[in-house]
Amino acid sequence: GVPASNTVLLNAARPYLLIRAAGLPFVFLATVLQGSSLGRGDAWRPLKIFGTAGIINLIGDVWLTLYKGWGATGAATATVAAQVGAALYYVITSSRLDKSVEASSRPLRDVALVWRGLPSRRVVKTFMSVAGVLFSRSIGLMMAYSMLTRTAALGGETALAAHQVMLQVWWLMSFLPEPMSVAAQTLITRDMKDRKDRVPKLVKTLYKMCAVLGLSAAALTGATLRLPALAGALVADPSVQKTMATLVPFAVLSQSYCPLATLSDGVCIGLGSFSHLPAIMAGSFLTTATGLAMVASGNAGV
Repeated sequence: GVPASNTVLLNAARPYLLIRAAGLPFVFLATVLQGSSLGRGDAWRPLKIFGTAGIINLIGDVWLTLYKGWGATGAATATVAAQVGAALYYVITSSRLDKSVEASSRPLRDVALVWRGLPSRRVVKTFMSVAGVLFSRSIGLMMAYSMLTRTAALGGETALAAHQVMLQVWWLMSFLPEPMSVAAQTLITRDMKDRKDRVPKLVKTLYKMCAVLGLSAAALTGATLRLPALAGALVADPSVQKTMATLVPFAVLSQSYCPLATLSDGVCIGLGSFSHLPAIMAGSFLTTATGLAMVASGNAGV
């Protein structure tokens, strides 16, 4: 999406991408272990691990970019270091858990990490029947985000910078209602076993809480991007701040209703009814792609 003649963006993006790619195996590993913890109903352990990793990432970002002058390379290095540390700590602590059946059967307790060889074909087939659906959904989602960034990059450095700052703030605030989706997956799966009568009330409560949190995230997104002091702390370039100001209504609007869609995903996964999610994601992706193509052809800007 970035023209080959734009060497400024390419020279900054290439090393950043290569460094971040080195952390992908550790991201996958930590994500699987996090899913194991959440599946057992233990949300505190991944919260502590990833919360610590986030703080390390933040400190590394400030030190390497502001004090060492590494720029985008420093930001990528700090992120990968935090990802590697989180994954290794997760693996080491999981390997040291009590491996007895009695200990592993306790409520809200992670299962010890034990190597039992490669999985059988039957296990892989069962896993892929579920993971394949969710994988296609995730790929469609990330492709949509990538196309958004590509369209912004076509508008030049100012448009791309405004888009990236807005997207990072949007993602940060989206974590406020995100736990509702995880809670839906965990609690609905638990209650579907022997307390199905509680599920409708639980789903209704989760939607109410998610709506409140979504509106709160929208308000925080708007305040963060509108207040001059906060916007100035995010980016110093006045032209980027001016472009960001025109995007605030869109960020606030999407932040208010996207959590409900995320919760709906969690409810479907918890109920074990998610075969329709790839079709919905394909439709959403095609709609986004068509809209972005019209934006690019009409030079409508970011």
